[in-house]
Amino acid sequence: MCKIKDKKIILIDGNSIASRAFYGLPLLSNDNGEYTNAVYGFFNMIFKICDEELPTHLCVAFDLPSKNFRHDLDFKYKANRKPMPDYLRPQFFLIKNLLELMGIVFFEFEGFEADDILGSLAEKIKFEYKNDAEILIFSGDRDLLQLINENTKVLLPKTIAKKNILIRYDYKKVLDDFEIEPENLIDLKAIMGDKSDNISGVLGLGEKNAIKIIKEFKTLENAIKEISLKQDLTRYEKLLILYQNHALLCKKMVTIDRNLKINFDFNLAKVKYFFNNKVKRELHRLNIKSFDKRFN
Repeated sequence: MCKIKDKKIILIDGNSIASRAFYGLPLLSNDNGEYTNAVYGFFNMIFKICDEELPTHLCVAFDLPSKNFRHDLDFKYKANRKPMPDYLRPQFFLIKNLLELMGIVFFEFEGFEADDILGSLAEKIKFEYKNDAEILIFSGDRDLLQLINENTKVLLPKTIAKKNILIRYDYKKVLDDFEIEPENLIDLKAIMGDKSDNISGVLGLGEKNAIKIIKEFKTLENAIKEISLKQDLTRYEKLLILYQNHALLCKKMVTIDRNLKINFDFNLAKVKYFFNNKVKRELHRLNIKSFDKRFN
C-alpha cells in the first residue's frame, strides 16, 4: 500500500500558463484600457488546480526577457520565436502583483529559464523532504517531462473538443507514450531536435530513428560510444557519428539545469487563504469580478 505523502507541492510554470491563458481567451480590458485576459485565465487555472489537488505548498516560476545560458551555446536558440505580443507583456506585471498580494511565492533568475527554476526547486524539495513530498509541475511545456520520477509528476493542460483538460504524466505514462524513460527524453530531443526552440538536432534523423536509437542505447553518449565501435553502420548510425558534436551540444541546450542555488524556506510557500481585501480591490480595479464568490 502506497504511503500518502505529507506534503503536496505544486510548482507552476508562470510563462507557460499565462501564455496559454492569453491565447485561449479573447482580449479583455478594464476601464483604463489595461488588458486582463491573461490575468483572468492564469488565476482561473490556478484556483481550479488548487481546488482539485488541495496542495499544501505553491510556487510559481517565470522567465525573464533577457537571454539565458542557452543563447551562449547557440545564438540561434529560439530565434524563430515571434516577439511577445504587446497586449500580453504588461499583464505579467499585473499577475506578479496579484501573486504578491495573495502571498504566493514566485521566482525568476537572470540567465536561466523557468524550467531551470522548476527543476532546481524539485531537486531542493526532494533533498529537504526526502520521500514525504509529492511534487506536481503545472505547465504546458513538454520539456518538463524529463523531471518526472517516483515523486514528481507533470500536469499538462490540453484542449480537446473545446474542453480544457489536464493530462497527468507520471513515469508509466511517459513510458506508454514515448516508449522510453523520462530521463532519456533529453537524449531523444537532442537527436530529433525541437522546432519550437529552433534546435535542429541531427540532420536527417527524425523522431522514429531517434526513438530507435535511445531505446537501444539509452543515452546519446552511450549510442555514440557503441556505434563508433561497429564496422557496418546503418544510414542513421552514420549520421549520428557525423553530427555527434552537434548532438552533444543540443543535449546541453535541452537539459534542464537542476542545480540553481535557491536559498528558500519552503514554509513561506505554504498555501494560505488567498482572498483578502487587497486582492479583491485589485481584481475589481481590473474589472475581474467572477472570483467574488471566493471571498465569502
